[in-house]
Amino acid sequence: EGQVEQRMPSMSTTLEKSIANLNDELVGILASLNSGDYVDPSVDPKLVLEKLMTVTEQLGAISEKAEGYRAMQETFHVPVYEFKQLRDTSSQFELKQEMWGKLDTWNESVYNWKSVEFKSLDVEEMIKEVHVHYKDVHKMSKRPGPDGLPGGDPVVTMFKESVEDFKEHMPVITDLGNLVVMGKDRHWKKVFDKVDQP
Repeated sequence: EGQVEQRMPSMSTTLEKSIANLNDELVGILASLNSGDYVDPSVDPKLVLEKLMTVTEQLGAISEKAEGYRAMQETFHVPVYEFKQLRDTSSQFELKQEMWGKLDTWNESVYNWKSVEFKSLDVEEMIKEVHVHYKDVHKMSKRPGPDGLPGGDPVVTMFKESVEDFKEHMPVITDLGNLVVMGKDRHWKKVFDKVDQP
């Protein structure tokens, strides 16, 4: 007990330094999540999602260390540190992962819709999917951006514009979808005559 008593101040100091280093690392991760590729609308979402996988591993390792430091503090009978920075960084990471994941899904859906023959499209399913993305992206646009202002994330702005542009075409797509299901050749002839195509 005497040995422990003597070493306690130095062990507590070392632990405090370790916690401070952990917080510095988290501040660095948080800063990187709000800069570079993470806020660049021109970057391929798949590349950003790969980078985010690395951040997942980093945050996992930091969480393990934080748990270890908490256990040590309990053993030393000192107040247990809250690790607020870990909570803030993790929640920002989750928002980025959600946004880039949904953007990737949206891009793939649009690519699939545009690259298959129109007659093979499930227009009802498309309408549902566009509606879900529209709802999601509007919710995201209300969140504060990297600068703390609402709707300030340029990636969300681009994503929102892309969904809204596509949504504008939905009435025409729906009408053409109905023609595919119920239309007669004479209806299609009228459409193609109107656009001056054979």
